[in-house]
Parts: sequence; C-alpha cells; structure tokens
Amino acid sequence: MSIKMIVTDLDGTLMGTDHLTISQRNREAFQKASEQGIKIVIASGRTLSIMGDVIKQLYKVDYAIVSNGAGIIDVSTKKEIYNNGLEYDTLKKLTGLIEKYGGGYEIYAEGESYMLEDSLNHFVNPELSDEFMRKLKKAIHPIQSVEELKNLQIEKINVLDVEEKEKEFLFLELKDFNDIEMTSSMPGNLEINGSGVHKGKALQALCEILGIKDTEVMAFGDGGNDVEMLRWAKRSYAMGNASYDAKEAARFVTKTNGEDGLAIEIEKIWAPKE
Repeated sequence: MSIKMIVTDLDGTLMGTDHLTISQRNREAFQKASEQGIKIVIASGRTLSIMGDVIKQLYKVDYAIVSNGAGIIDVSTKKEIYNNGLEYDTLKKLTGLIEKYGGGYEIYAEGESYMLEDSLNHFVNPELSDEFMRKLKKAIHPIQSVEELKNLQIEKINVLDVEEKEKEFLFLELKDFNDIEMTSSMPGNLEINGSGVHKGKALQALCEILGIKDTEVMAFGDGGNDVEMLRWAKRSYAMGNASYDAKEAARFVTKTNGEDGLAIEIEKIWAPKE
C-alpha cells in the first residue's frame, strides 16, 4: 500500500510531553517522508498562529488543518483553501451562555486567537507547562468585546474556567444547539465548532482537492477531536497514550508520543519487507 500523505495531530501525538518540542526521531522520519514526495499535514485544534513554532521544527509542512477542521491552509502560501466556520450569531449565543455559567472563552478567527482581556489576564491551565502557557498567551489577542470579531470568519470556541458544579448544566444547554459540534483534546478542555466540522471532514476535502485516496493516508491522533480523522484514513494510528474513543476509531495502536510511536510507524514505509 503506497502512502502519499501523512497527517498528524500535535499535542499528545507529534509533540513531546512538554507540548512544545518534536523529538529528533520524529523530525527525521518526517524529513525522509517529505523527501520521498509524501505530503505532510498538521491537523490540530490549534489555529495557525499558535502552531508556527511547531511548523518551524519540521523539514517541511505542506498543509495545516486548523481549529479541528474549520479551515485548511496551504502553508507555503499561507492561503486558506477551505473554510467551514461558525456563524457570528451562533458565536454570540454561545459566548452569552458560557458567561451565564461563569466561564471564559478563547475564540479562533482567521488564523488568530482572541480572548476578552480580563480572561486573558487570569488565564491558567494546569495541564500545560509554564513555558507553553507563556508562549500561548503571547499569541492571543486581547479584546474588549466579541463585537470586535463581527466581520471575521470564526473558526472555533474554546471553553475555559467553568467550575465543575456548573459544567453539567452548561453541557445540557449546549446540547440544545443543533448547529455545533463539541469535542475535547485534553482533560478539562471543551472545544466548539460548527455543525459537521471535524478533522475527518477537512482531511477528506483536502484529499479530494489533491486526488489522494483514503487508502494512501497515514493518520495519527490521541484525542476525542481526532476520532473522525482516524476513522476516515485507512492507515490510522492511535497513540499508546490516546483516549479510549481514539483507540476504538483507529485501525492500529502504536507507542506513546513520549516513545516516538509516530516515527516508529512512519519508518515502516521504507523498512525492508521480511
């Protein structure tokens, strides 16, 4: 089975446990694959501005599926070739509901990240390292009101800081929205996209544009927002540290991200057949 594309999630998959660096073995595996003409694709819940340091660590990245599939960027030209975001009216309703339960939110729009200034000043995430949080907060633009984003293409909302006792009630009300998708990429995280938006749909769209079949794609992931992508690709791998749903969706399970599970599988492309 020939491989024409490798697509990978970032946190918990390609990245090390620090959420910042890519191991030498993973970098070398991607470089060799790229030199053999295989398209390299990043598929992340992050927006483009927050994955810049990651892309710089790799020999070449051809495309980026951003914000859980809300957009696809041609990395060489920075041109968006696909968009499937949230309507502004839906954004307003969602942010109002999150605020009702005392939560904060981060909004992704047109490759950038935005947060109400007060929320940004108090933004913490115990799941992430201090160094990662410093870099993340520098990439987020402070705003005074959601109204400032009215003329932008909205990609995604990250829900932040909702107390445990309020989360159940918030989730129940969110389920009444028929035009959204909810996923999670790590503990304590909730991400909201438009209806039918996920990495799998964006990956399928990209492959149709490039004329690549699902049998010619290797896909790697570890979280709930990778499930549809892992189901679609015929050579999909959940990391050893992946969630139960991701492992159920993938065709195979490899080693953890800390054990370079991704490189282990990519190296098999050119390994001698026994």
